[in-house]
Amino acid sequence: MIQRDSYMQRLDLVRDKQIIKVLTGVRRSGKSTILEMYKQRLKERFDVADDQIHHLNFEDLGISNLQDYHKLYDYLNNHLVANKMNGGL
Repeated sequence: MIQRDSYMQRLDLVRDKQIIKVLTGVRRSGKSTILEMYKQRLKERFDVADDQIHHLNFEDLGISNLQDYHKLYDYLNNHLVANKMNGGL
């Protein structure tokens, strides 16, 4: 896997900011791979627990019910770790 240090550094700069981070690009450009790499980085370098990282793949038919924004909101609200930073991928 190719290391993407510049992307990792940019994500680190906004890691603790209370804003939504959006990674965009054309299909099959490596967005999911970069997010998986950053997930590992969070766990290894910043001691972030698995339950603080929320990863939903909307191409997975098993979660197709979460495409309704009310259900997605409820799901995330019920899975947040209290008094800790939570992140979504």
